[in-house]
Amino acid sequence: MNAKLKLAAVGCLISMGMAGNAMAIPTLSNPFDGPFDPFGGFDWDPSGTVMTVGPVVHGGTVTSFFMGYATGVTQAGGGAFATPTMKQGQNDVTGPNNYEYTSYAVITEQVSCVPLSLFGIVPLDTPCGTDAFFFNPTGTWDIYYDESPDANVVTGAGVADGTRIIGGNVTSGGGSFSLTAGQIGSFAYNGDVTFTNTTFINPTLASSNASATLQFGTSNTSWTQPTSFSNGTNGGTTAIPAGALLFQADGNQTFVPNRVPEPATLGLIGLIAAGMGFAGRRRKV
Repeated sequence: MNAKLKLAAVGCLISMGMAGNAMAIPTLSNPFDGPFDPFGGFDWDPSGTVMTVGPVVHGGTVTSFFMGYATGVTQAGGGAFATPTMKQGQNDVTGPNNYEYTSYAVITEQVSCVPLSLFGIVPLDTPCGTDAFFFNPTGTWDIYYDESPDANVVTGAGVADGTRIIGGNVTSGGGSFSLTAGQIGSFAYNGDVTFTNTTFINPTLASSNASATLQFGTSNTSWTQPTSFSNGTNGGTTAIPAGALLFQADGNQTFVPNRVPEPATLGLIGLIAAGMGFAGRRRKV
C-alpha cells in the first residue's frame, strides 16, 4: 500500500473512531433492588448536612464537608427507580433496609461578601455580615454502598464506610447563602470521576454534577443538627469545630458516562487494520 493510501486509511480509521464513540448509558447493580438501568444518579435525603469551617471573610477560604445518604436512585433522563429494600432515612423502619448509599465530600472554596462583579469594592478579610458567595471550589467526593445500613447523619457514624463505588474531584462550581436565620442558599459543583467500581457500575463514568439547597436557622425542616461529623474514613467521626456553620443540605447528583466505541465501529476498524496489514505483506512479496 503506498503512502497516500495508508494516510487515507488512517484518516478513515480516525474519523470512524470519532463518529463511532457512543454515550453508553450506565447500569447500577446490587443484589437487592438492582439492576437500575438506565442509571442517572442519586437523590440525597433532605436531612444531609454541610459543615463549613473557617472564617467567612472577604477573599478568604473555607472548607465545607457534606454527609448524607440517598433517599432514591434516579433514572437517566428523569424519574426514580423503586427501592423497597433500601434504607431511605435516618429513622426509616418501613422495609427490610438491606443496604444504603451514602456520600461524603470535602470542598475548599473562596469567599466573597458581595457578588463577584463587585469583588474589588470590599477590603480583603472583611467579615461577611449577611451574605456570602463561594467560587473556585476544589475538593473530593465519594459514594459508598453498604449492606450494613448504619449511617447516622446526627453523629456522622457509618457515613463513609461500606464499599466505595464512585469517587472523583470537584473541578468547578459555586454558590451562595445568607448568614441571616431563616434564609435558603444553594451550591452546585461539577466534578470528574476518577474511580468507578465496575462490580457495581458499567460502563465507567466520566463526570458528575451535584447541587444542593442550603437551609440555615429557622428555615430548617425535618433535620437534626449533628452532634459530631463524619471524618471520611471507615465510618469514623470527628468533633465539630467551634464556630463552624451547619446547614441542612438537600441535594441531588447526576453522572455522565464515558464514551465508548460502538461494536460495529470496532469491527470495521479491525477489518481496515487487517486490510492494511495484508496490503503491506503483498507489497513485500
